[in-house]
Amino acid sequence: MPAAILPHSFLTAAQLRLFQEAEVFAASRLTALASQLEERGPHTNRDARQILSETGWLGLLIDTEDGSLGLDRTAKTLVLQAISRVCPAASATLQASVLGSAHIAEYGSEELRRRLLPEMAAGRCWPSTVVTDPEPRTLRDADRFQGIVRDGVRAAVDVLKIPTPPPAS
Repeated sequence: MPAAILPHSFLTAAQLRLFQEAEVFAASRLTALASQLEERGPHTNRDARQILSETGWLGLLIDTEDGSLGLDRTAKTLVLQAISRVCPAASATLQASVLGSAHIAEYGSEELRRRLLPEMAAGRCWPSTVVTDPEPRTLRDADRFQGIVRDGVRAAVDVLKIPTPPPAS
């Protein structure tokens, strides 16, 4: 039986098709992964991201001219809902990717968009968002950060600090 979603009168035919596609994808590609993740308990798993990179959904809010699908936030929510019903870890992975790329897609320079967004949409660059206080001391060592090493494998990490003003009082 299909999962309950928003009333159909609020969704376009394209959005309903996308939701159904996400349901089928989650059932066929993520069910086994969800079982494996539960059996292993807390650990790092890269399989969800690899599987999701095949769909193009990692950057689903990124414009088509930047290498992705150019969908809207309703589409994002529908895909996340369908995936989270089968594999919450995969849904969290997708959400982190979408949120991490959204800031660059909306506020990045043309050069930054052209360089990073296609890589993010393809799953070759893993964006993330970190919120800090406005004091510069919070990332004072970012320029010395060399990356992460796990099991002898070094990951390349670029830190892009975009300061934001404190909220108005």
